[in-house]
Formats: sequence, C-alpha cells, structure tokens
Amino acid sequence: MGDIKYLYEKENNDSGTDYQHVLLKEPIFRLSKNYGPPKDVFYNNIYHELRTPLNVVLGSIQLFEMMDDDLFLGCNRNKFRAYNNLMKKNCFRLLRAINNLIDSSKLDSGNLNLYLANHNIIETLEGIVNNAKPYAEDKGLKISLKTKYKNITTAFDEEKLSRAVLNLISNAIKFTQKGNINVEVKKKEKTIYISIKDTGIGIP
Repeated sequence: MGDIKYLYEKENNDSGTDYQHVLLKEPIFRLSKNYGPPKDVFYNNIYHELRTPLNVVLGSIQLFEMMDDDLFLGCNRNKFRAYNNLMKKNCFRLLRAINNLIDSSKLDSGNLNLYLANHNIIETLEGIVNNAKPYAEDKGLKISLKTKYKNITTAFDEEKLSRAVLNLISNAIKFTQKGNINVEVKKKEKTIYISIKDTGIGIP
C-alpha cells in the first residue's frame, strides 16, 4: 500500500455557490512504495537516451525559426515554415509519448509523484483547448470548451492533468474524420467531471 500525505483546507463558500473548493496549504502530495530499482533505472536510461537528442532537434528547429530571414532568402518561406511546423509538431508528439511512457512505469511501480497546487481548472482547460485548436482545424474539426463556470479553483497537478486531457483530445482528433470535439466541465457537490466528446468512431 502506498503512503499518501497531504495538507488541505476547505475554502469558505463566499461566492454563493453550493461548492466547496479543496485548497492546499502547501503543494505536497507523495505516493511512495518500495520497489526494486533495476526497472526504474532501465526506464530512466531510455528516457534520457530518447529525450536528449529529441530536445537537440527541437532546439535546432526553433533556431531555424529565428533565423529563417537570413538563411532562406532564396527559398519559399511559406513552404519552409510549413515543413518546420510539421517537424516541430511531431517532435512534441514523440516527447509526449516518452513522458507518458515514464509516467506509466512510475505509476506501475508506485513511485509517481503528484505535485498539487491551487489552480483555476477552467483556465487550465482553456489553455489546453486553445493549444489543440490548430491540430483540430488541420482536419476541418471544431474543438471547444463547454461549461457554465468561469472559475473552479481547486488543488490538482496541473502538468499531469494537462497531459492526460491532451492525450484524450489527441485521440479524439485522430479518430474523428468530421464534426466536433467538445471538452465539457461539470461539477456535482465536491466532484468535478471532465469529459471529452467527439463525433468519431472512438478508440478501437
């Protein structure tokens, strides 16, 4: 059984709504479990072996973006930027897959750390949807965030939640040929529900 430690307090309901936010006094949450190191070392080695050269490629792409006026005067700039964006998009896709692999191994071993802090979950999801819009629009899809709330402040690991939601959105884009993708946020009492709905065939 893992060890879970956290500090939190419930915020007084000053806004007149019927929802009590869970706010942390300190961003501390650790899930720990005894686990043999060889598997962790193996995954960490893979992680660094893959991520290090990938970051070099990303750095080079970003350098090209800054220097394209000097280096590519004789080329079709629009074509260059299109190819550059394609390379960058696929680098980020591979980087996300590597991060997911590492998190999966940590979750399996019971060594996944969650860093909880207070955030507006609506604001976080708006940022994710806005980042995903160009990819959806490339396929002629519409993606939107649907909720009646402007602010739901609660404690969560923003980076890991963002990655999980982005993975679901990526799958929705991949398996939806036409139509819409909606990210919906609802809450009931003390529970927040996030759902991703699309008009595609679903994940096979």
